[in-house]
Amino acid sequence: MTPGAVRRRLACREPPTTLVRRPSAATLWLPLTVLLAVPLALPPNALPELPLCLFKALTGLRCPGCGLTHAFLAAGRGQWWAAALHHPLGPALHTGIVSLWGAIGIRWLACRTPWLRRGPS
Repeated sequence: MTPGAVRRRLACREPPTTLVRRPSAATLWLPLTVLLAVPLALPPNALPELPLCLFKALTGLRCPGCGLTHAFLAAGRGQWWAAALHHPLGPALHTGIVSLWGAIGIRWLACRTPWLRRGPS
């Protein structure tokens, strides 16, 4: 067995002495898949133009997170300019979540751990 194969095999195993068990890759990958599929399932005008932010509803002022939901949905539909207009960090948030989704999926496939059979070791 090559040293690279040994490192990959050890990277897929969880240390036996951990007190808090880390979630499996499928536990993280499946909700991210649903999160990334929501913008494709919703029509473009699914969210009302009413403020979804409680702070904005009460004070009339925008909080730092105002527009992120609209921006995330627009970026998920490929409308990057509209996403940037809703919130400047919206496209970056969407790109980060897609990157995380890909990294978890690659690790999951690399370890060859079927998520239906994964359970306590």
